[in-house]
Formats: sequence, structure tokens, C-alpha cells
Amino acid sequence: SLPKSCTSVSKQESSKGSHRTGGQCHLPVKSHQHCYSWSDESLSMTQSETTSDQSDIEGRIRALKDELRKRKSVVNQLKKEQKKRQKERLKAQEASLIKQLEVRHRKKGV
Repeated sequence: SLPKSCTSVSKQESSKGSHRTGGQCHLPVKSHQHCYSWSDESLSMTQSETTSDQSDIEGRIRALKDELRKRKSVVNQLKKEQKKRQKERLKAQEASLIKQLEVRHRKKGV
């Protein structure tokens, strides 16, 4: 099937009385060249759309990499915080056990 612009050109040509045989339209060379250049246009539009799509994808990739970097940073910060709290908990537990030992030692001593 022909592209829409070719079809519309052929209809315009046929209304002006171009050659018709058996219901088929024979496009003049000029119209055919027009269709060919239309194909080139559509091809270049497709290429620019592809380029646009590619740059959109590249932009999304950059944004995702940036988001990943931020999340890794948050994870590292949370891990540091977790270690700090664990260390504080262990120190508190150590202090509690030392007190218990002192209390028992005093009881034994008394």
C-alpha cells in the first residue's frame, strides 16, 4: 500500500484527469518522486524520533544512576548509624553487667 501522501496525490491527480486504467491509478514520475522524498522525510523523522527516544532514555539512565548513588549513600549512613547504636547498646550492656558484678561482689563481701 502507498503512504497517505501518495494516495492523496493520486486522488488529486485523478480528479484532474490523469490516466486511469481498470480502477488503478498510474502515478506520474513527478508524484512518484514526491512519494520517494516523503519516504526520506518520514525516515529522517523516524531517525530524529529515535535520537530523541535515545536521549530520553539516556536522561532517564542518568537520573536512575543519580538516584542509585543517593540511595547507596543513605544505606551507608544508616549502616554507620546502626553500628554506632549497636556499640552504644553493647557499652550500656557492659556497664549493666559490671554493676551487677559489683553488687554481687559487695554482697559476698558483706
